[in-house]
Amino acid sequence: MERKALVFIRKMFENQSVVGAEVGVAIGTNALRTLKCMPNLRLLYLIDPYQHYPEWTSTLAKDRRFWPEDLEITKNKAKILLTFFEDRIIWVFKCFEECTSEDVEPLDFIYIDGNHNYDFVFRDIELARKLVKRGGVVSGHDFRPNSYSHDSLEVCRAVTDYCKKHDIVFSHEYEDWWFIN
Repeated sequence: MERKALVFIRKMFENQSVVGAEVGVAIGTNALRTLKCMPNLRLLYLIDPYQHYPEWTSTLAKDRRFWPEDLEITKNKAKILLTFFEDRIIWVFKCFEECTSEDVEPLDFIYIDGNHNYDFVFRDIELARKLVKRGGVVSGHDFRPNSYSHDSLEVCRAVTDYCKKHDIVFSHEYEDWWFIN
């Protein structure tokens, strides 16, 4: 199923050539879906360090698939999965907070699904707003306010707090959130 924020983005930029980014690629299934559903997506930056770091407190970090020795396997699976779209993707193997405008050209949209810790989500939104053009879309995944998942609640709290602090009205539907920059 196509993620709701990406449905919004696809409709918003329907007849335009667009540049986007995904933060937190993992095995690449969402990037694949995005590339298939958006033929007008000229370039998609795939940002993921594929490395374990101390601040990674997500429940995903406890999942065996994401143990340090398996992250290289995860990265290689993503690269294989996305091989057909090599001409439309650029890999950025670093943490999002290390990215600058030198790493990516101005973005029409960004989809954040990286570290789900409150501080990381808050900072990711802050950085995303600097990289996304005015009128572009800042969005992400795992906004589940009624969840028992610590990760989802951290995402909800960070998105809500950030938007409240900056007087931003955001939308959310079925695990996705988004707003116009």
